[in-house]
Amino acid sequence: AENQALDQPLTIILRHLEMVSISMAHGIIDERIVHDSMRYFFGKIYRSAGPFIEKERTRRGDPEIYVNFERYAVKWETDPPVQ
Repeated sequence: AENQALDQPLTIILRHLEMVSISMAHGIIDERIVHDSMRYFFGKIYRSAGPFIEKERTRRGDPEIYVNFERYAVKWETDPPVQ
């Protein structure tokens, strides 16, 4: 029950981060700005929410759920800052 209570706020956060990620992918938001301001937040949320993301992908039957967010979170964990 406690985990389910967090599902709704986590979904809202992930949807926002996915929209930011989509906007970066399309050049609407500069990746450098988000990287500088939210790099560690992306990584921390991604690591914490990994099981939830997988559960949502399975539940919805869509492996692309939050894939843009995931792409940036993983990239920023391993790559140096964007120039």
